[in-house]
Amino acid sequence: TLKLMGSKSPAHGEWKDMEMFKRMEELTNISFEFDTPLSTGYTERKNLALASGDYPYVFYGGGITVQDEETYGPQGVFLPLEDYIDKYGPHIKKILEQYPEVKSAITASDGHIYSLPYIVRTKTAAANILYINMDWLANVGMSKPETVEELYEVLKAFKEKDPNKNGKQDEIPLSYWKQSNSMSGILNPIFYAAFSGQAGGAGFDLIGDKVVYNPVQPAFKEFLAYMNKLYTEKLLDGEMFTQTMQEYIAKYKEGVMGISTISLSSVLSPGEPANYELLSPLTSSMNNKKVTAELPGVYSGVFVLTDKCKYPEAMVRWADVFFRTVDEHVEGLCGLSNFLGIYGYNWYFDDETRKTYTRESKVEGLNPVEYINKHVMPTGFGWVVTDAVPSADPLLLLKAEESEKQYFPYTIPVYPNTVRYTKEETERLSFLQNDIDTYVDQMLAKFIIGEEPLSKWDEYVKTLQSMGLDELLKIKQDAYNRWKNQ
Repeated sequence: TLKLMGSKSPAHGEWKDMEMFKRMEELTNISFEFDTPLSTGYTERKNLALASGDYPYVFYGGGITVQDEETYGPQGVFLPLEDYIDKYGPHIKKILEQYPEVKSAITASDGHIYSLPYIVRTKTAAANILYINMDWLANVGMSKPETVEELYEVLKAFKEKDPNKNGKQDEIPLSYWKQSNSMSGILNPIFYAAFSGQAGGAGFDLIGDKVVYNPVQPAFKEFLAYMNKLYTEKLLDGEMFTQTMQEYIAKYKEGVMGISTISLSSVLSPGEPANYELLSPLTSSMNNKKVTAELPGVYSGVFVLTDKCKYPEAMVRWADVFFRTVDEHVEGLCGLSNFLGIYGYNWYFDDETRKTYTRESKVEGLNPVEYINKHVMPTGFGWVVTDAVPSADPLLLLKAEESEKQYFPYTIPVYPNTVRYTKEETERLSFLQNDIDTYVDQMLAKFIIGEEPLSKWDEYVKTLQSMGLDELLKIKQDAYNRWKNQ
């Protein structure tokens, strides 16, 4: 029995009751004591655990940053995994040999591998998407907006014209929910992209091969002015900075939300009507180029063993199951289990072509995505790669078809999530970025709600420069240059 820490989404059921963990215990005789703080407080809990020495045997499902790996790996807190992979992880080893870019992404500066990856490529893996209610659009006599100026008119009509036809003024044109403690987890990058032609949102980004910090770019000021206008005119949800995912979903299911930032397949029940479509990336009078973020495809930090784990060889064998293809599944468990559930139980291919699949919910009233999240798998790691699309799930099929039209044609690279830093860079970066992130998060919220006027923009930028932003940019640029040339 091993202690495991992971970030629990509000959509998850209790991890101890998850079908996957139960089946893996039957197969391997390995069980876990779960410590699963909610995602909004996970980073703080994880940092406290590492700083105090009261950390688990296994970190599971993400939340370990490359800075964590570079700090706690060389200290001996995180175990090097490459020898265990070589001896006990044949499927992991094969992937790292076949895809050297994956091995590069998870290899620390000292040459060791401290975490196993999440490799994802599916037709429904689109990020920063917005769903718009097509019934509401029809009811107000408008078509899908292509620019932020058109979006403003649509949101205004949603607020003023009773688009849900219930005779009440209860419409929320556009809402967000508090995905993290950072503004980057609240503000959808698709809006800043409309003003800038850059897809990195409220963080570090690339213009060609030059690293930039978007929250000080001139286009970001225009973006904030736009968001302030939406907020002032009550076209944005007034609770957007504080509401939880559950509160957000409750509003969504009440039918009072015009534009959603959450996947429909995660919240709607089987047979529930959903006349929504994805919005294509927007443009503006400042930028006529449609762009959205290219998904990384490889994520590190999703499975880490600490020096408290007495059975690393057994845990690498355990993890190796999730780097198997579906043809190599063990009683239905394989990499795709982290996306679709248990093969032959939660899902199956429709025919021998394997171009489509069907998912099933075992609980009445829950759609397959809700069922997986609550009862089967908490979060992803391993080999999650397929070109198959859902056939019997109209909501996921909608996302796949709409992503093909409205998302994938416009993707551009953003600052890579797998860039590595030296020990010295990591120490300095952590010192600088914590203060800068805190200040930026506070100021962006104040600019949007009008607590601080945008006439103080230059003062805000100068403050960031005095806090070491130029030094932080140089660290990011040097690390990116090494990453690009590796």
